[in-house]
Amino acid sequence: MDRANLKMSRKKPTYQDLVDHSSLNKEIVKPQVWKYLQECSEFTGEELSKTWISNMKKNLRDFYPKHGSVGRKLLGYGANKAVIGVGAGPSYSLNKDVLSDVFRLNAKFRESEQAFVIIATNHQFKPLLKDKIFPHFVMVVDASKNTRRQLLDIPKFGKETILIASLFTDSVTIRKWDKRGGDICFFVPDGSEARELFESETGDDASLVVVPPAGNVMNMMWLLSGRVLHSNIFMGVGNDLSMKHSQDVKEREESFYADGEIKADIERAQTEKYMGWMGFKFREKNNPFSGQPVVELHSYSTSRQMFQYKLWLEIHVANFHEQKDHNFKYINCSEQGILGVLAHDWEPEVLRKNDPKNFYLMDEVCSSYMTMRLGDAVTMYLEARKWLETQTATRVGVLDIATTENGVIISPEKMGGANVTGPRGRVTESGIILL
Repeated sequence: MDRANLKMSRKKPTYQDLVDHSSLNKEIVKPQVWKYLQECSEFTGEELSKTWISNMKKNLRDFYPKHGSVGRKLLGYGANKAVIGVGAGPSYSLNKDVLSDVFRLNAKFRESEQAFVIIATNHQFKPLLKDKIFPHFVMVVDASKNTRRQLLDIPKFGKETILIASLFTDSVTIRKWDKRGGDICFFVPDGSEARELFESETGDDASLVVVPPAGNVMNMMWLLSGRVLHSNIFMGVGNDLSMKHSQDVKEREESFYADGEIKADIERAQTEKYMGWMGFKFREKNNPFSGQPVVELHSYSTSRQMFQYKLWLEIHVANFHEQKDHNFKYINCSEQGILGVLAHDWEPEVLRKNDPKNFYLMDEVCSSYMTMRLGDAVTMYLEARKWLETQTATRVGVLDIATTENGVIISPEKMGGANVTGPRGRVTESGIILL
């Protein structure tokens, strides 16, 4: 996927620009919400730009010459592999056993032959190590001091993990990671000031290091996976973007992260200022007639900030889906939360009713986006790889699998059997029954 083509960070696009890029965006976001998103983005830049630039100057001077960029060190690392991005949302607990199996499977092969690349967010790095899952990379975009607690004082068996770090990252965290011998690959969220500073300080081409700004670490991870690692299959885990639907602020706080460690992030989490949105959960058992997974819609609480991250990802999946010869899948394996749940009617009085009939999954309108259990996604991906060992790129009936320069394309039919219907409910492009 040529993600360099979309340069929305260089200018301020109008809502009409957004809709012109992909008609799907009319279903994802409304004009008044788009205006609010842009205002929030501008506010964040104004508030944090001094910290970002200060950290960037220190990291460029002291650490970039030694460690280098993602463009030089990781280009193509994920080709013909699936990337599993691991966030800190509460649904991680539903996925950790499967993720442990994936790690053990990977460990049977040489690194170049492994089927999966595991990337942890900075918050989720230590919980993964505690569960004896050692990710290839840990990624950080945060410029705050909170990263020191999350990324330092790690056990010996976690020291082989490579840090993928924004040049905006807290320079003390970078210095201590470097001091204990850890490897680092740098990138920077795109923007004219960051580009100019990078090129003036290093003399290098900024294209080696810039990644379009994406709001949060999970979104940035997805962009980097395609643009730099050249993987076109991304499985997101622990990306709930939501909390328990409750009027009790403590209950919302306790349900924010899988590990419950929200104290350091309490201000940014915005658990006191919350809004409601419909989300999904998988039923424990599949449909007894068709064997298909079943998803039910449930009310969740979310913050305005998390809702921005949700919309950003959905908008960009829709935009890239419209590109000619697109060849990617974003697979939401979080198994619960609000990501990918869209509304028919955005009128406030309608939304307040939380009627499940007003909501639907993005799978139903965009085949590049899929909702699956992690175990199902991993199994289907491995089956596709095995099939490709004995077949050349081909199209057989509804089966659509091909080898490309960037990896493996898997069709909705192969990934879940969208042609299978159940006795009630509707079947999405991902082959799950939505009640």
